[in-house]
Amino acid sequence: MEPSGSGVAPTGATSPDMRESDLRFPKDKPADPKPGPDRPKEKPPREDPSPKKPRREDPQEQDPILPAEVGQSWLNVSDLTSLSGPYAFSTSTATIFPSTWTMKGSFDVSGTRKDGQTCCILGEVSSISFGRTNALQVGLQSGSWEIDILGFQNIRAYSSTEVTICSPDEPNVVEASQVNLNIEWWVQLTCRAAIIEVRAGPLLAQVGIDAGIFSSGIEVTKGQGVSTTFSIDERLLAIGGTVGPFASIRCGLGKLQARAMLDYILAGLGNSLSPSESVVLSIGMGIEF
Repeated sequence: MEPSGSGVAPTGATSPDMRESDLRFPKDKPADPKPGPDRPKEKPPREDPSPKKPRREDPQEQDPILPAEVGQSWLNVSDLTSLSGPYAFSTSTATIFPSTWTMKGSFDVSGTRKDGQTCCILGEVSSISFGRTNALQVGLQSGSWEIDILGFQNIRAYSSTEVTICSPDEPNVVEASQVNLNIEWWVQLTCRAAIIEVRAGPLLAQVGIDAGIFSSGIEVTKGQGVSTTFSIDERLLAIGGTVGPFASIRCGLGKLQARAMLDYILAGLGNSLSPSESVVLSIGMGIEF
């Protein structure tokens, strides 16, 4: 005889919906629903701050540009304490334009009148003049400094002066005369210091000062006036120095340099001859090493 049912389902036969969740088998998480129009958007993950990006500077926070920095790439004040290169050796031909230099001296010699009579001639030389003169110049450059040697020889010069003619039993006569001279040789050692430099590509322009010392052998030959001629035949050794500004421009072609330089002798000092107010133009080539 089968037992009669009570109408209650066994405990083990409960519905899956009614079973308690088993902790051993976690339920899958439901997929995130699609974001609705009212749902805030999620922010993207923050990027790794490394590598650090440079901070953007505010133009108002930048340091002001000093006046000395303006044009620093092409206009510079030379550092005269540095003797670092580039080093260059150069040779050039120099032209000394017509000049008048100061010279101090006096003479007392015998002369001859046009009628053949002998007379004495007294006179002084205060300056000498000469025409355009060519010279040779070699130099060594180191940074903003340069040392040059300039030389020339056998240059004709003259001095215009007044002489006193004295003859026995006749009053003294003063007349204009010209004294002829020969600069047998001239050697000058010049040191230049560039103060301002301007660079533009391969071009380098410099402006500065120079100072030099010289030595020269001079022969005073003879003189001639309106009515007399006379011989002096004196030799003297001139030693002194010069000072003045200079300007130069160079163009670099690899190791080679083309250069032009203009020197102005502003003043000079010497024992018997003092150069002054002279212009010297030199053009030549150089090589760096």
